[in-house]
Amino acid sequence: MLNKNPAPSGADYGNYLTQVNILRGNDLRGFGLRHNPVFFVLLDLFLRVFEEFTALKIAASFVFSLIVIPFFLFAKKICNNNLAAFISIWLFVFFFSNSEMIAWGGNPNFLAFSFMLLGLYFLIELLENPSSKKNLILSGLFFSLVIGTHVLVAISTIFSLLIFLLLSLRWSERHKEKIKSVFFVGLIALAFSLPYLPFYINFFGNSSDGMLGLNLPSFQWISITIASSDLIELALLLAIILGPGLFALSRKVKEKRNVGLILISLYLSLLVLILITRQPERWVYFIPIPLILCFGIYLKDLFSELDKRRKNILLCVLCFILLVCSSLTILALKQLDYATDFYTFIEDDEAKALDWIKENTTPHSTIATSGHPKNIGGGGNSYAWWIEGYSERKCLFSGFPKFFSYQFERDEIRLLNRIFRGTYSIEYGNIGVIDNFPAGSNNPEIGTFSDGEYQGLLTLNDEQHQLFSSLNESDTFSPFYAENKTSIVFYSETWTNVTTVYENSKFEMTRSLIMGEEQSSIDIIFKISTKDSGLGYFKIILWGLFDTSLEDCEVDKDYIVTLSQPSSDQNVSTQIKVMETNSEFWFANVLLSAPKNSKPVVTYEFQPLEDDFFVHFRVAIDDPYSEVNNPTIKLYDSNILIKDLGIDYIFLNKAREDEYFRFLYDDEHFTVVDETKSEQIIIFKVL
Repeated sequence: MLNKNPAPSGADYGNYLTQVNILRGNDLRGFGLRHNPVFFVLLDLFLRVFEEFTALKIAASFVFSLIVIPFFLFAKKICNNNLAAFISIWLFVFFFSNSEMIAWGGNPNFLAFSFMLLGLYFLIELLENPSSKKNLILSGLFFSLVIGTHVLVAISTIFSLLIFLLLSLRWSERHKEKIKSVFFVGLIALAFSLPYLPFYINFFGNSSDGMLGLNLPSFQWISITIASSDLIELALLLAIILGPGLFALSRKVKEKRNVGLILISLYLSLLVLILITRQPERWVYFIPIPLILCFGIYLKDLFSELDKRRKNILLCVLCFILLVCSSLTILALKQLDYATDFYTFIEDDEAKALDWIKENTTPHSTIATSGHPKNIGGGGNSYAWWIEGYSERKCLFSGFPKFFSYQFERDEIRLLNRIFRGTYSIEYGNIGVIDNFPAGSNNPEIGTFSDGEYQGLLTLNDEQHQLFSSLNESDTFSPFYAENKTSIVFYSETWTNVTTVYENSKFEMTRSLIMGEEQSSIDIIFKISTKDSGLGYFKIILWGLFDTSLEDCEVDKDYIVTLSQPSSDQNVSTQIKVMETNSEFWFANVLLSAPKNSKPVVTYEFQPLEDDFFVHFRVAIDDPYSEVNNPTIKLYDSNILIKDLGIDYIFLNKAREDEYFRFLYDDEHFTVVDETKSEQIIIFKVL
């Protein structure tokens, strides 16, 4: 899997190179180490022997193999049965979510899992023998390594230990002695963790308060990229593991209270963290640890019972367990192959472009990127982290702010989102509008703000509006191919007009985008005049950017089109209304490629009655869950933002066509760098 492409598949691997560079003193951002240092000290050792891609692959192989040792030791400790412990580690190593983790690069997570399991192992030894200084020191040492390796595993471990203490107060004897032992383990862990104090000061001082928030129980946030055809089989296998495991856990609490309460605490800590954090999917990867450990206890109990019964029953049970393990292994291997392709961002073209940046730009250059077309996870970081880590150039990127921990990252990403959305980005109340001048696509795009993020709803496309002359009705002119294109912006805090003129030898089309008339609406005005022939008819096409159904689209007798986006968490309606025109209104129509779950296409056709044509549209958004972000109009000019941020190059994938054509046609501000020798990647120099 690691050798399918030049680089490992996930964007996180590129970020790991950045952290090693920071440890070495090359801090491109000046914000210090942004991740716990232990794994990066290990990776640095490999990087001193091997080149970057090879070192990352070796470190990943080492980390994901290492966990078999602590997991087997811990499983054997709580099961007291070698066969049950062996089956447990088999199930854990070949668990589908762990395959997912390998693909996107959760190396520090997995290394921290190893340290957590060793810390719990020696903690149980300490609780059984409170006078053992060796177990006290080793438990504190490994918990400190958790603190120094991954912040989420550290938080989960601390929550688990606190819940364990609370449960012990209620259901355990000698609880004062246990509290004392855990307290001293905590002190030793803190003492060993003093070298990590600068990281945690930086993390908690600069992290976003948007990471915390109450989550209602829901499965919509689960983002494991498993093929849908395997979901039923996976659910059945998980039920086979979960049900007996919980039954065995209830018995274990009565027999060995310390072990039982620790396993319950591992479950409960994840439940609490899922409910109180804004990204509950991050905790999904922690579930296999208590899930499989409890199933191991069940296997141990099962084997003990079967020793007293006939051998043929034992054989049948072992065959069934083998079937479960084999099925999960096959699913995991399929998932590994699927997720590797899913998370692959750096292929041959990208690798060439990364080398070009390293060899042909100055060390102080700043790059901006919108990332791979897949838009997975953070978005633009799919390229940016590799540019910073491998090419060692500062890189700003667009994406989804909620996936990032630091406030400066979220603020920066919001600015880059405005840059890559279009030439002009206008925000007013709960409405966002984008104009992509000088390109003809996405002019304008209209959206709303939901949970603080822009969501596109509807877009026009100047190169697709059809204008027919009366002399030759088969002749179609596209404003995109106009000989002259100009744009003028009139802007204040209460009213904004972006007027774009497309002109050639046969016609002139003016499109005005007006905000400020009403807070939740936008006005679009077209004016067309011909130079050597009369107008036949004019067709305006609007594309919906969300899936809807036929019954959720309506065209009333006044040709007002309403498009609804019903779902479990929001019900957004977009209304398109012709306010005024000097032509004959032929018809309005809504087309969908499928009656259910497809994007709507709205067409309006007009028959001009005069040489000059005029039509005024109003698009209104009704989103009861949207947030009013801006009480006044805010207009962002991407070219000004690019200059203010000191961006020198734009790194683009050509498959992101709207962005590609926008920068390509704007030769006033950008020029193409052709030396990348890449078919898929293009780099623009900012003029």
